[in-house]
Amino acid sequence: MMKNLGPMVFIVGILVSLLVGGLGFQEPAVYVLLVLGVLVGILNIQEEEVVKYLVSIVALLFSSAELYRLFELLPFGLGSVLGNVLRALVVFLSSAAAVVALRVLIELARD
Repeated sequence: MMKNLGPMVFIVGILVSLLVGGLGFQEPAVYVLLVLGVLVGILNIQEEEVVKYLVSIVALLFSSAELYRLFELLPFGLGSVLGNVLRALVVFLSSAAAVVALRVLIELARD
């Protein structure tokens, strides 16, 4: 059961991000996404996945700014919804990345 906890928390975080984006980005949701992200960083990202995960997060952060601009061009409020989903995903995934990065820095400091 404990082995499956990390992937389950990751899936819940993605689903919450989609839900938050669809319903509107509210402050209480930020705290939920932060906690889920921290849990993913602790439970789900293994040592052999660190580089791939951190590079993926950096790519997401760099691309998200341009994606926000592109989403603004979409009609019927769709751009706003997609922008909120992206913002929620960035909060969730970057909080996990911060935990992973801190773990790596602590390991480097020990050497």
